[in-house]
Amino acid sequence: MAAVHLLDRLGFEVHASTGRPQACDFLRRLGAGVMVDREELARPERPLRSETWAGVVDTVGSPHWPTPVPARAGTVLSRPVAWRRAATSPTACSPLSCTAYTLYGINCVFVLNALRERAWSLLAAHVPEELLSELAHDIVLGDAIAASADLLDGRLHGRVVVDVNR
Repeated sequence: MAAVHLLDRLGFEVHASTGRPQACDFLRRLGAGVMVDREELARPERPLRSETWAGVVDTVGSPHWPTPVPARAGTVLSRPVAWRRAATSPTACSPLSCTAYTLYGINCVFVLNALRERAWSLLAAHVPEELLSELAHDIVLGDAIAASADLLDGRLHGRVVVDVNR
């Protein structure tokens, strides 16, 4: 969700997709100009289809990320779990071999500190603190089960941080 806001603030036209219709208004408020139906992304595509977007950010690990193939020299940011799913996709040969885009894994564990500092500076400059408080929620351990149900039912969005010390 922070990526939607950040890309919008940096001047990109942002298209977003969610399986939770109740999240659409929030994504629009963050900067999504176009909402893309998840069913459209799940639809099987022909192997050589037209390029759609300049880039794709997949923070969930969707099995459908090969569908929104980026343009030549585009970028895909995705969780590595999605790569395994994508490799078994019926369109696997198309996005992986018929276009020239860069695939980046979303992984903060092995990132150099200088790159972390640049990323945090970019977020600090473009994502207001009030918005961050909407994107992350602190809860106590005793509330974890209820928060899990709320998250699965779409009543809670963003990151949930469980404070095990309270």
